[in-house]
Amino acid sequence: MVQITSDEIKILLSGFSNSSSFQQNGVTVGGVKYMYLQSDDNQIQAKKGATGVSVAKAEKCMLAVVTCQIFVYCI
Repeated sequence: MVQITSDEIKILLSGFSNSSSFQQNGVTVGGVKYMYLQSDDNQIQAKKGATGVSVAKAEKCMLAVVTCQIFVYCI
């Protein structure tokens, strides 16, 4: 299980409206630094090797999902 610190939560929440720090410093979740990929007002995407992190913001909560492996399917 990933333990996210309160400082990481604050940085993630501020990153939804301004991703410039993610573009410069990456995205840190649970003490692991990920390479920033993209974001908008409701989601943040980042990766490190074969793993990734997706952070979504809702009205009253924030959900962070760390994947063990990223799969890309082309149809």
